[in-house]
Amino acid sequence: MAGESAVGLMLNAVLLGYLAIAVVNTLVMATAARSGEFALLQLVGATPKQVQAMMRAETRIIVVAAVLIGTAAAVPSLVGTSIALTRTLTPSIPPLVYLGIVAVAGLLGWAAVMTSTRVAMRPVSDSR
Repeated sequence: MAGESAVGLMLNAVLLGYLAIAVVNTLVMATAARSGEFALLQLVGATPKQVQAMMRAETRIIVVAAVLIGTAAAVPSLVGTSIALTRTLTPSIPPLVYLGIVAVAGLLGWAAVMTSTRVAMRPVSDSR
């Protein structure tokens, strides 16, 4: 039984790693595609710090929405598992585990968006 548990844990880790890569890639590509918008904002007078502040606010909205939707999507399966295993409606998830998941989601979202924003706002060098 211990071997099966370790294999299941390893498969879940691989799945979560793949999911994290997919989410980060999506956020980076969506942000990088907005380089023209960033340039236009700067042409009409926005400073780079103002553009980055706008992106930080958007990132907060994205992360909060992701956490709320992810939590809402996970609750039915967690309740079903809890009913099957413990005969109670309340899933037993340690608060620190949940906070860790939220923190990792927030960190991944923030790093993906803010790093790609900095790269998209970099001036293009002319190599002539």
